[in-house]
Amino acid sequence: MSTSITKTLERLEKSARYAIGVPCVALVDNHRIEVISSLRGGFVTLTYKQNYQVVSRNDILLLSV
Repeated sequence: MSTSITKTLERLEKSARYAIGVPCVALVDNHRIEVISSLRGGFVTLTYKQNYQVVSRNDILLLSV
């Protein structure tokens, strides 16, 4: 698994947690990766998007395979 994708995703997640509701975006190998946080019931929920489509975190990590 590529450490650059993992580190990029971790950086986006950290930024998204501080900026609730603001999309945090990075370009990885011609893929637009977006992490958006929302506050629900006192908990921060992260939503992942790849090229404008909602995906799971594991789908993004599979880009490096």
